[in-house]
Amino acid sequence: MVSVIIPSLNSPIIDQVIAALDQQTVRAAIGEIFVVGRDHYGLVADDARVCFIDTGKPISAAAARNRGAAQATGEWLLFLDADCLPEPDALAQLLAAAQQHGYGALVGGGVPEHNGYWGLCGNLLSFPVFLATDTPGERVCLPSFCLLLPRHAWQAVGPFTEEFHGASAEDLDLTFRLRLAGYRLGCAPAARVLHRPARNSPAALWRQHFGFGVASYVIYYRFPMYHGFSQAIWAAERREPAATALLVLLACAYVVRLLLQQPPLRGFWYAIPGMILAQLAHYYGYQIAARRTIEAHACNSQ
Repeated sequence: MVSVIIPSLNSPIIDQVIAALDQQTVRAAIGEIFVVGRDHYGLVADDARVCFIDTGKPISAAAARNRGAAQATGEWLLFLDADCLPEPDALAQLLAAAQQHGYGALVGGGVPEHNGYWGLCGNLLSFPVFLATDTPGERVCLPSFCLLLPRHAWQAVGPFTEEFHGASAEDLDLTFRLRLAGYRLGCAPAARVLHRPARNSPAALWRQHFGFGVASYVIYYRFPMYHGFSQAIWAAERREPAATALLVLLACAYVVRLLLQQPPLRGFWYAIPGMILAQLAHYYGYQIAARRTIEAHACNSQ
């Protein structure tokens, strides 16, 4: 049995997400669906398989996932975001790949869509090796927009850390811990998922990726065994104006390199400006996190 856990903060499409689960080819394998958070649109109706856990106030995605997982009874846990619509055979593809390859955690493939410019920019930048156009196989770490793992893996390393604000790097923290525990991580691009975030402005895109940057700075030092030298981290820790200029160049270079390494992304060439903006926000998050760390160390040494 699969337990589906959906963190939702007033998602305007949560009813569509639940409907997409009802349309799965292996719907009978879904024993329970937990929607955790807030629902001021009134789109979640409790029934025999859907349980809405009203948190009373906004909580982070990590905290919502943990609350749902604490009540889940399934052999498999599927963490699905409230802005993600899995295609009808997505769960079947995930289960087949997980069982065939023995992954400790597995994610589906996001489908790039030409509608919604700022959401597209964020998706391309956040999930460049987790798209439906990518090659299946092992990955270094995984996002959590459509994350499947067996209960024994969750019991071994869970829960998600709740130290970060909003939705940021809690999935990186969890999947790096899975790797440390000896579990293999995989991606099944054939498990296609439409990821439709409500980021409809450059400001919304900036805020999201700034938060990613702040949390990713912590992850970089928490799991140094999985990271090489980062020019962006090095520059973010410098206070010279030239270092900030270097971050701009590095953001541009990163996006260009993505398009060179991932030919399917080239059809979305028009997203380059937005992707560079998002990467700049990520690196600015590095800068702020580095500054806070340096200031904290200075206070502790006094």
